[in-house]
Amino acid sequence: MGIDDPFSAAADDDEAERREIMADTIAAKYEQDSDNGRPIITNAADAFIVRTLMSKAPSKPAHTIDDAIKLYKRERIKGGELEVKKNTQRMDRAIKRMKEALGGTVPPLLKFSREDARKVRDHLLGLDTLTPASVKRELNIIKAVFNLAITEFELSCNNPFNKLDIPGLDEDGEDEFEKRFPFPPDLLDKARAMVMSKSNHELRLIWRLLEGTGARLAEITGLRVEDLTLTAPTPNIRVTWHQERRVKTKASKRFIPLVGDALKAAQEAVQAAEGKAMLFAQYGNENGPTNASQSLMKRVREATSDERLVVHSLRHNMKDRLVLAEVDELTQNLILGHRLKGTGSRVYGGSPARLQATTAGIRRAFGLTGSQSFGSGAPHQAE
Repeated sequence: MGIDDPFSAAADDDEAERREIMADTIAAKYEQDSDNGRPIITNAADAFIVRTLMSKAPSKPAHTIDDAIKLYKRERIKGGELEVKKNTQRMDRAIKRMKEALGGTVPPLLKFSREDARKVRDHLLGLDTLTPASVKRELNIIKAVFNLAITEFELSCNNPFNKLDIPGLDEDGEDEFEKRFPFPPDLLDKARAMVMSKSNHELRLIWRLLEGTGARLAEITGLRVEDLTLTAPTPNIRVTWHQERRVKTKASKRFIPLVGDALKAAQEAVQAAEGKAMLFAQYGNENGPTNASQSLMKRVREATSDERLVVHSLRHNMKDRLVLAEVDELTQNLILGHRLKGTGSRVYGGSPARLQATTAGIRRAFGLTGSQSFGSGAPHQAE
């Protein structure tokens, strides 16, 4: 086995023992001083070698934030080129602000204190460009960097960013369903009409699926043809990870029922995508969600200038439908891909049973009775 760094003076216990053996071997050639028992080494070269071997090896340098950043980029930032670039930029921005908060001098990881963490938090809160929710997101990035470093470098310290209070966070409306509003009925009709009359075929289908499932835009644009099941008693789309799209959380991995116009849109999309892997070839790539959002938002803005109304508002409309239909919270979360509360909700129950429950819930939300077929009674017919 080779030596990792033969010029390094640092040594572990085995290395120190080998040094002592080598020094003793050299010293054994010389007589010992009767007063102190030390060898009388008359050769200058041997004396230098023994002195070097027996000198205390310097301790390894303390791990720094730069070490942690390199580790995090190597171990945690993965995916396609665009995803890696985006996440790297987010981390670099958060770390840059952290360094600014500490005057450009960041302590070694073991000496990074709770007070240092508070300085970073207060600096971020003092920036006019960041809301408390944005501050939380940046601190979560920094916290993740520290967590990985503490584990992988085997550091005996706590993460100074754990459970760090963020003043004003509750008032900021951090939950996504407080940030955007659902479309009022008249503006929903107007926005849909703009999309159906001015957008390309794929965008029209995407809008119909968004409205009929409550899914996130990236979850729809990232669908493969194989992710759709249209002939089963409970037609559905499967939201899951694949090379072209990563989902947000474990709860996001799910089956979403297809009923009414959403089922018809799915059938049309599969027929149009014949012979292709991605359901929406133009938008089934890393830039797809962004491009689709920009195009659809142009149509939304032709219908309304209210900044609280965006494409994502369609998820809020679905939430309202489910609430008004008195669909239970677990079923709502299963449909929308929200975090499930409680061990029982997360662990128990198989996919078929859950799909039956969510299908019943979403049909009730759109006013479809049990006697109607899945492809009828659409809330809005395609124009």
